[in-house]
Amino acid sequence: MRVLFLLFGILLGVAALWSWIAGDSYLWSVLGVIRALLPVLAVLALLVGLGLLLAFFEAAQRRIGAAFSFWPRILSRLEAAWPQFLRRLHLATLPGGRERLFRATLEEASQAIRTRRAFLLDNLSEESSRIELPNGEALSLRMSPDARLVRFVTLENELEIGGVEHLLGRVHDIVTVIAARYGNAVPAVSMRPARRAERTQGELPWISVVSLPDWNDRDFWREQLTNIRSWIGIGIDLASVDRNRVQSFRECWTKSCEGKGRGVISGMLADPIRNQSFGLTCSHAVPSDCGCVKVRGQYHARRDRPDAAILSFPSAPLGLHLKPDTGEVKANVARIGGPSRRHAGWIVSRERSYYVDGNICEFPAVRVQLNKRRHLFFALPLFRRRFANPGDSGSWVVLKEGNGSDPTRWIGLVQSGDAADVYVMEAKQLVRFFEKELAMPKNSLQPVIFTGG
Repeated sequence: MRVLFLLFGILLGVAALWSWIAGDSYLWSVLGVIRALLPVLAVLALLVGLGLLLAFFEAAQRRIGAAFSFWPRILSRLEAAWPQFLRRLHLATLPGGRERLFRATLEEASQAIRTRRAFLLDNLSEESSRIELPNGEALSLRMSPDARLVRFVTLENELEIGGVEHLLGRVHDIVTVIAARYGNAVPAVSMRPARRAERTQGELPWISVVSLPDWNDRDFWREQLTNIRSWIGIGIDLASVDRNRVQSFRECWTKSCEGKGRGVISGMLADPIRNQSFGLTCSHAVPSDCGCVKVRGQYHARRDRPDAAILSFPSAPLGLHLKPDTGEVKANVARIGGPSRRHAGWIVSRERSYYVDGNICEFPAVRVQLNKRRHLFFALPLFRRRFANPGDSGSWVVLKEGNGSDPTRWIGLVQSGDAADVYVMEAKQLVRFFEKELAMPKNSLQPVIFTGG
């Protein structure tokens, strides 16, 4: 306000000076000065108006904040109660054949990872069949040479990954020992991240799912696993599983192939030093009388060999070199090869053991689902239910690059699936398994994907 009075006084003084110099009347001088300074006065009036408007809004904000000062406290209480509400809602809506056992703290998980890693560093070898037990003990199980080899490449990869992968391996080992000791059916073991409704501060955000072929055994497994919960170091959920739910993709999804489309070869394992190349596909997709088979698995044999085979190639086709990698949960993946239409997918969980065709498969895999996008109440695509179909056995799964460039990392080999899930055998362990079978040093075989696949 003082500034306005000062400006008004300056205006009157300038008008008086102009009246004395020009000889005009004082009133006409004032009007002439105002006319000359009219743009400046308009700008000043606009600034004053904006200032008054801002002052009004600030005063209104202070009054509204004082009137609703209780609102931040209500929001903070709702924010604190929301996770508890989601957890209770999740527990109340768990389907039949599923039960939450317990969760592990971060301190328990950290201790379990350290002790598991120390055990593997001391006992990992191709001939060893020692399995870790609570209280620092170990047990040697009778295994075939093939089973020991599969276990060796699995634990070798576990050491490379580290972290919660150690906890998945510990759960798998202990349920194997318990099942062998008491004569129960071997459960399938997987690991997934905890959902938002299942998370609590201070708890490990990972859950191992122990899937029981016989749901009536849940009381037995609840007692056995709860007694060693602090040693396990990861949360456990029990679930029921149908042995025959997951089937290998032995038949083609379309009738146009007339029963010949049992699988595909989407890539090869190349040995540049020896100038050799081997096509890689699923063992169940290769006819029993195929003369070009170099090494094949026996997918019906329990835990002995992976359901994969390599075939001798007369010459190495041109292709794109990839790096075998570990499939991280929630990673976006794509399928290369196979007769069915290709769609993007994502990794749901890591599988240490799972049932295929009624038999337990203990070669590491990842479970992949179709990557659907939700639009309001619809998930697109509407009619596409899974990532791969029968006839896609042997197709390769690669990590989907965000910029749309060519793939660089190979995740695994499509083997089997059900109505929604597809099981992909992990690439790093497959390459290491065949290197051992062919008596090759580590990193001798290089994955190459066909450029036309």
